[in-house]
Amino acid sequence: MDRFIKEARDAENAVKEREEACVLPEDLQLPVTNVNVMEWDAEDSRTKEEEVQAGLSLLSQAMLAAHGHVTSRATRQHLETAHSNLRSIAQILKSLNMQEIGSSDSQPRRTFAARSVDELLRVHTNFLRGKVKLLLSAAEACRPERS
Repeated sequence: MDRFIKEARDAENAVKEREEACVLPEDLQLPVTNVNVMEWDAEDSRTKEEEVQAGLSLLSQAMLAAHGHVTSRATRQHLETAHSNLRSIAQILKSLNMQEIGSSDSQPRRTFAARSVDELLRVHTNFLRGKVKLLLSAAEACRPERS
């Protein structure tokens, strides 16, 4: 997971440093990333899994939509890598027998609209660092072995 977070942060910083504005012609719906850890811990595992799966799906859709509007080759590559990593994370969740969301229409409980690639990549990084990492840290297979 740390590798995915590092790549997300690197992409976010690289795009942020570019001088061209990456404003998109349409709004992207993105998951809200802030997490109240006490509330998160109180949620049942099914709710957490659905929230993360829906957020990954929404981010994946947003990456594809943004990719279609970006002209910078470097930015397009960052979006492609981010999209690939989101698919890999979804496969990791599946391999851990986490519940898949039942409908492609499922959305995180809270979303917001954004119109820039900078914002998309910032949300991507924060989502991985927050909800995804919290979910995986609680997974039995991801806990360190105790001797």
